[in-house]
Amino acid sequence: MTIFVKDLIAKKSGKSSSDLLTRPVGKKYYQSAEKKISSAMKGEVVILDFMDIKVIDPSFADEFVINIVKLSHSKDFYVRLRNLTKSAQSNISAIIDSYTDFAKKDYAVAVEDLLDNGTHFLGNIGLQEKEIAEFLRINKTASTKAISDNFSFTESKTVNCLKTLEKLRIVRTDETGKYFSVL
Repeated sequence: MTIFVKDLIAKKSGKSSSDLLTRPVGKKYYQSAEKKISSAMKGEVVILDFMDIKVIDPSFADEFVINIVKLSHSKDFYVRLRNLTKSAQSNISAIIDSYTDFAKKDYAVAVEDLLDNGTHFLGNIGLQEKEIAEFLRINKTASTKAISDNFSFTESKTVNCLKTLEKLRIVRTDETGKYFSVL
């Protein structure tokens, strides 16, 4: 499912903005997105497309992006962001970091576009987890053994990294035990 963020409120009001600012605006956009997401199937990837959005301030990111990421944990879907400007990346990243610092809970989100840090993820992901996540992004799917062999990690280290990535909702697994990237 792809949600074009600029259209969430524009269809109702007949106008759209290239700047998404303030908590009240974030709450309105979240409520509109939540209605669309309610029809998402279990395990589905929900793409939030920020095409034509120039600025997202931290307050909006907190009310909109973070709440959708939280919702993904309880409603069992995955989130991927698309078409983020550098300032939007920075503000979303800052909010994710603040959750880690103050709430003592890690959050991360997959991003389609290559970021300045050379990955496709915003959030607190360790180096080995990033390597595995990028490996899965490129290869689409792999078993625990294939991942362990590729990185010369012990199988237990690989399993721990995969569990972390699953908890962050960056990778998913199927009934055969293969892992997939949400990208």
